[in-house]
Amino acid sequence: MNKGFIVVDDIPVICAECERAEIWSYKLYCLEEDRVIHNSKPDWCPIKPIPERKMCTKSICISTEEYNQRKGWNACLEEIEGKM
Repeated sequence: MNKGFIVVDDIPVICAECERAEIWSYKLYCLEEDRVIHNSKPDWCPIKPIPERKMCTKSICISTEEYNQRKGWNACLEEIEGKM
């Protein structure tokens, strides 16, 4: 079984501002991925934005099932962000 965790925090603009980065031997190092960071935020960065909410009105959705799935998706995002 795969497990994961979610940490809700502001996404740093540059890696040097990240709490999970340190400078070792004049190189910026990602503690989370155990790798050296070169210039900009790398593709392998573990920090991802929260996904977008899905439009959720009965006129947009094809079926009641799709409507309920979208409402559930949005409720999950609100729970993650602490808005419930």
